[in-house]
Amino acid sequence: MQWFDDVQIFLVIIFGALLLNIVLFLIVGRKRREAILNNSADASVERIGRRSSFELFMNAADGQERRVLFVLNDFSDLVLYFGPILLAILRSNCDVFVLNIQPCYGQRYFWLKKCVDVLCQTMGFSNSNVTFVWDERFPDQQTNSADDPWPILSLMHIIHSYAMLYDVDFITTYDADGINENAARQAINEAVSGLWRKRMLPKHVEIYLLTSASILRSMAGIFDTPISYMSLRLGISSGRLMSSLKDILVLQRLYVLCEWRRGVMGLCTVIKVCLILVLNRYFLINDYHKIQDEEKYRL
Repeated sequence: MQWFDDVQIFLVIIFGALLLNIVLFLIVGRKRREAILNNSADASVERIGRRSSFELFMNAADGQERRVLFVLNDFSDLVLYFGPILLAILRSNCDVFVLNIQPCYGQRYFWLKKCVDVLCQTMGFSNSNVTFVWDERFPDQQTNSADDPWPILSLMHIIHSYAMLYDVDFITTYDADGINENAARQAINEAVSGLWRKRMLPKHVEIYLLTSASILRSMAGIFDTPISYMSLRLGISSGRLMSSLKDILVLQRLYVLCEWRRGVMGLCTVIKVCLILVLNRYFLINDYHKIQDEEKYRL
């Protein structure tokens, strides 16, 4: 049966990719591996202690601690899409705050709590810096249609309140494309852009956006690395962060742990997770830009 042969080939490819990740994980070293698996504080310090060129982006040369607020539609996006930026920010000795515009009740609460605990223990920042906010006026999370609009003014009020509460220096969120044109992410971008356009934030606050990759490039994963690396070396793209092998493995492991804590994992979920581990470009590369550098960000 032809379809059965195709499924076998597909499973062999997935198994080979996972085997490759396991081999690379072993290369990291026994000491680091044990520290990461134990989620120890020493591992976090060792993992994020290396200084990076991202300091130039954060303007942290004066040694002052910066406060960075991630505004997300889903907490798992912090690992799935913003991983390289998050790691670089932590290496720059910045305080990280995460504002999640998503419901947090029922079974979802227990899953999100486990994910927050795992990520905060591994990355080395307090889970008290993670906040979940939801308004009954917001559309259903399953809805991605533009026919069900988000109340932008309510979003602006929420984001503004927490930005002032945390006294942040930087806000990081999605760009206008919202990664795969997700309506909730686009609404968050519109709200953050509105705060900047209306000058509702303090003058020192800078806003940086994660540049959405095209569908083909976002699923190119490791195959996109040579092109991205060469463009970075040639100076074609300055707003780009590339993960080291160690960082990729950390992000992949965190993603798997978060998905595993959702509960029952069926075959389709396992296949989806495997594909994301192999093909997700955002584990390897983050492109970013400053909001005022883009003329298209306007209300």
